[in-house]
Amino acid sequence: TILEIDLRRNESGYAAIVGAIIELRNNKTLLTLNLQANKVGDEGTKYLANGLRNNTTLQKLDLRENTIGSLGAQYLADALRENTVLITLILRDNTISDAGLEHLANALNTNKTLNVLDLSWNNIKTSSRRHLTNMFQCNQSLTTVDLTGNGQGDCAVIGIATGIRNNKVNLTTVNLRCNRLGDEGTEILCQALQLNCSIVTLDLRSNEITENGAELLAKILRRNATLTTLLMGNNKVGGNGAKYLANALHNNTVSFLCRFPVEYPNSILLHIDIEYIGS
Repeated sequence: TILEIDLRRNESGYAAIVGAIIELRNNKTLLTLNLQANKVGDEGTKYLANGLRNNTTLQKLDLRENTIGSLGAQYLADALRENTVLITLILRDNTISDAGLEHLANALNTNKTLNVLDLSWNNIKTSSRRHLTNMFQCNQSLTTVDLTGNGQGDCAVIGIATGIRNNKVNLTTVNLRCNRLGDEGTEILCQALQLNCSIVTLDLRSNEITENGAELLAKILRRNATLTTLLMGNNKVGGNGAKYLANALHNNTVSFLCRFPVEYPNSILLHIDIEYIGS
């Protein structure tokens, strides 16, 4: 009985895709399929999606680094409307873009089984606000969403924040690393976190956040009893920002791990780990 197939970085990408399609259609036990870096493209995704429609066992599909564009995302979205078993979909390092995100977000209005969606490094930018809002508001089954490295900035963070505010059930992990949020985007997120009671882990590394943004986050930490992990590495919070966050830990009543850098005048970047367990 085959439960997992790993065909990552297979030079004969087409052969790997054909084999995968056969497995999706005929295999009644396969749980995990890894096709990372197989030159799948939009055409290959079309055939994979057809196999995915009627599959009743596959729970995890890894399609990272496969030059899948918005058309391929549309094929996958169509399959997700019919598929009722897939839990994890990894699309990291493709070219889904805003148009592809729209297709996926619309599909997730009806799909109630997908828990983990990785859209990191997919050139999702300008028009993504509405689609992200739609995705977070309408889908209550997503637990983990990774939007690392999309350079979204404030426009998209508004959509993300709106979704976080309204998704109060299952969403526990949001990764926004490398998205140029800055202090303004951080403020919008903080407004959403005031009302959210499900987010446990928030990754804000490499987002150009200064001590002003750190102060805003510190105020949230004093009131939010759900967030337990905040990743703040490679920002510019400075000594004052570090103090704001550290002081917030003393008022936080849950187990909390905060990682952030402090920049000193000698330009040496130190990563400080502070762990506080509430009494």
